[in-house]
Amino acid sequence: VVDSEDLSLNVSREMLQEDRTLSQIESQLVKQTLKALKELGETDEAKYAAFWAEFGKVFKEGISLDWKNKDAIADLCRFESMKTEAGKIISLKQYVAAMPEEQKEIYYVTGLGRRAVEQSPHLEAFRKKGYDVLFFIDPIDEWVAKSLFEYEKKRLKSVAHGDIDLGEDKDKPAEEDVSSAVLAVKKALGDRVKDVRISHRLTDSVSVLVAQEGDPGANFERIMKMMDKEAPAAKRILELNAGHAIVKNLAAMAKKDPDSAKVAEWSELLFDQALLAEGVVEDPAKLVRRIQALLTEVSAAAAQA
Repeated sequence: VVDSEDLSLNVSREMLQEDRTLSQIESQLVKQTLKALKELGETDEAKYAAFWAEFGKVFKEGISLDWKNKDAIADLCRFESMKTEAGKIISLKQYVAAMPEEQKEIYYVTGLGRRAVEQSPHLEAFRKKGYDVLFFIDPIDEWVAKSLFEYEKKRLKSVAHGDIDLGEDKDKPAEEDVSSAVLAVKKALGDRVKDVRISHRLTDSVSVLVAQEGDPGANFERIMKMMDKEAPAAKRILELNAGHAIVKNLAAMAKKDPDSAKVAEWSELLFDQALLAEGVVEDPAKLVRRIQALLTEVSAAAAQA
């Protein structure tokens, strides 16, 4: 309830749109509401978590709609993360406070749910390094990521976009040893990918697809399709793990005969498994046939041994 002696007794659409007093009331109501919610979040985390569970998805729309109060709304946002238990949420301020001194950016990954993102190969290097990654797992979080460029002077960075530099020395000899594999895969896949390169985010997986900085990611494309809207399809970059045995073996084969059918088949498998990790397979039947052929070859070699 707002008590004001300055409001006009005559109400019309034009008056409601242009009345200076109403604009001041709106500004003060928003300011006081944000202040009250901030105090609640700082004094009673359990009660605030209940509020956030009910209204958080809608509340985050303010990041992209209310630029004037964007920073205040960002303070109120809560997210799950790689280091939190399922269902537990943290603020951006808590994330920044827990960052190691050498970490320079706020990392996040987008997806359709915690189970879909927590096993993502994009997280491997961050898990090894000990860096936490925020889980942007509500559809609206895609627009949060596009609107909230930084927080407390730290840039928000998607782990599935662009190149990743975690400050570790790159193994140049290992990368040079598998350069023939990179060239062979690039030739085999042609224009289905934007590029093929050595990955600095993989530690266990053999390959992964990443989007170029500024391009829409796979999750955004999925959300747009769910909304029956067209999203600009962007080719992605295939990254290979230089330390993985499969890539090393592929490099050895490519050095002997870069144009062999086996090299092309392995290249297709690397691409397919990267798509599978994203939850997308262009031709499931063809993937099954490739896996069966590879298993047949491996089992025959094992039987002969």
